[in-house]
Amino acid sequence: MAKTILILVAVLFCGCANGVGYLSRNSSAGTIVPTLARTDFMTGLQNPWDMAFTSDGTLFFTEKCRGLSVRKTDGSVTRLFGTTGSAVTAPDLFCEG
Repeated sequence: MAKTILILVAVLFCGCANGVGYLSRNSSAGTIVPTLARTDFMTGLQNPWDMAFTSDGTLFFTEKCRGLSVRKTDGSVTRLFGTTGSAVTAPDLFCEG
């Protein structure tokens, strides 16, 4: 049972590593080393704090001193709730520290 779980974890790890980047072989040691690739799809954020995706790819995200925003699949961004510039502002929402 433990051997089966170990093999399953190894297969999942290799599959995940291959999906986000590439697997390369360190020729001197003969070991496989995962490398990651990065793609920026949003810039200009001020202290991004948290994010969540819906099933259609819409991204809800928060910024520490701005509040809650949404990035739709067409790339448009709308500030939903937070400080000045948001669709709905909260006078008791403030940022310190």
